[in-house]
Formats: sequence, C-alpha cells, structure tokens
Amino acid sequence: MKVGLKARFSDFFEIIKLKPDFVEFHFSDIDPDFNFVSKERYPFPCFIHLPEMWNGHMIDISSIRNENQVLPLSQSIEVLQKMITKSERFFKYFNNKENIFILHPGGMSFDKDYPENNKHRIEALAESLSQIKTNNSEILIENLPPFPWYLGGQWNSNIFMDAKEIERFCQTTGKKICFDTSHSKLYCNSVGKDFFEELKIVKKYIKHIHIGDAKGIDGEGIQIDEGEINFKKFFYLMKDYHGTIVNEVWMGYINEFLGFKIATQKIKKYLFK
Repeated sequence: MKVGLKARFSDFFEIIKLKPDFVEFHFSDIDPDFNFVSKERYPFPCFIHLPEMWNGHMIDISSIRNENQVLPLSQSIEVLQKMITKSERFFKYFNNKENIFILHPGGMSFDKDYPENNKHRIEALAESLSQIKTNNSEILIENLPPFPWYLGGQWNSNIFMDAKEIERFCQTTGKKICFDTSHSKLYCNSVGKDFFEELKIVKKYIKHIHIGDAKGIDGEGIQIDEGEINFKKFFYLMKDYHGTIVNEVWMGYINEFLGFKIATQKIKKYLFK
C-alpha cells in the first residue's frame, strides 16, 4: 500500500521534503491554469482531486434540476471537461503508471430531497461521465458525507453514500471509487448502519482511499484514532488492499504539516504491525 500526502501547488516543494510515496493535488477552480513547469520528472506519481466549486458555484454532474448556487448539468459537464483537459498536462511531470482524477459526484441540495429522485441523479451521473473525455486518465468517484458544508451553509447529500447504491453504480458502469473513511462513517452514523458492513460491500471497488476519523454526523476529517472509527479493524479488513492511501486530516497542513505527519505515522503503524 502506497501512502501519499495532499498538496497544493503553493506547498508542493515543502510537501515533497516529507518523502511521500505520491502526492494528491487538491485543485481549486484556478489551479488547472497554474503555470507549473518542471525541468525534471519527479520520481513519484501524482493524483489530481478535481474542484467541487467553479466561480462561486458548485459543480454537479448529477443534477436533475437547476438550483441556486449550483451549476446546471450541461454547464457542470462543460466546466469539468475543460478542467480535466487542462489538468492532464501535469501528469507528464510525474512518474505515473496511470493517471487518476478524484471527483465528487454532486447530487447535493440545500434542503433534503425526495429519496425517489436519487435514481435519476445516479442516472445523470453515469450519463455525464460517459460524455466526459480523457486522454488515458481514469476518474474515481468519491463517496460523500451526509451533511457537507459549502458556501457558508450545511447541505444535504442525496447520493453516493450508501454502499449498495455505490455497488450498483460500479457494476453498471465498470467504475472504481475513492473511498473516504470519514465520509462513510458520518453517513453510517446518520442512518444507523454499520461502517464495516458497508466497507465489506464496496471493498472490491476501492482503488484509492482518503483516510480520516469522524464523530457524530458532521465531525469530519478528525485525526486518526481521535474519533469513532476502529482503525485496527479497518486495516485488518483492508489487509489485501494494494492501492493508495492519503490522509485527509482537517487543517493538517498547519504548523509545518504537523497533522499530516502524525496521520502518516499512525497509518504506517497499522500497516507494519
């Protein structure tokens, strides 16, 4: 299992001093236009986490209606396509065996929506992905938390939280996922499901992991072992997983990346027991 670190272009050269196995750039809407030019090819891979926002609006390729502060479906697809096309050029500077984008699927609403609409959102997501063209890149869809914060308010996620729904999507489309431990635990807490039973269902579709602890229904990105997830059990269940993992500890980059460093130490402690 390869253990990486999150990075922005602004802290990339400090992050690589920590010698991660790979970096995952978490892009804002302006990063695809960043003038990143290197005289060398870095000896590790990079992934790109695509933006959730564009010009003050949420990107939503699962949209079934036009909503305030959310880009319409056709515009979301268009914006995302442009971002991917511009961003693929960064991969050439890294030692990538495969080029990976991580994407939030959208499907959120400010007010809780009717569950029967979720089927249409999943259909819109699959159709949108079929329209987006890449140059030898793979898009991994990330599972969502139940109550994310965007644009100064708490929203409701409607799709891509439940393991059986994710499994059906992966079986239908052939897609793999980025599994976020914190997001999944928050969802399970909100609906009374067992985190590890959900994990068992989606495990075979996981190609990349975002790891962080969680509390309650909206306590996201907590330092590993400081929330409610039993990581000893998590890593035991994932012992035959040979993909990539990166921590997503909230504010982990402050104090010279102290939170990231602690999380990496904890991950490696579990991996090499």
